[in-house]
Amino acid sequence: MRRMATERRMPVSLLMERILSVMTVLGSICLCIGVPLYIAGRAFDVFTVAQVGVFLLLIGAVLIIMRILYWTMEELVGRGLDSMEE
Repeated sequence: MRRMATERRMPVSLLMERILSVMTVLGSICLCIGVPLYIAGRAFDVFTVAQVGVFLLLIGAVLIIMRILYWTMEELVGRGLDSMEE
């Protein structure tokens, strides 16, 4: 499929926001699926199900933590730029 001559590339900031929102959604989904799997695996004494639940919990937690760290860094850089302007 060819691009139209008037199409422009997406700005990097918009691309990052889209990626971060996808990370947040995937992290939330992993957490929401991982908790019941872990609980069910422990309740019915099925090690494999509990292990999959823990892996999903870890993946979800890592994605959410990465999102929070990026947000924190963005705030720090914004404050640093604001203090440089004064």
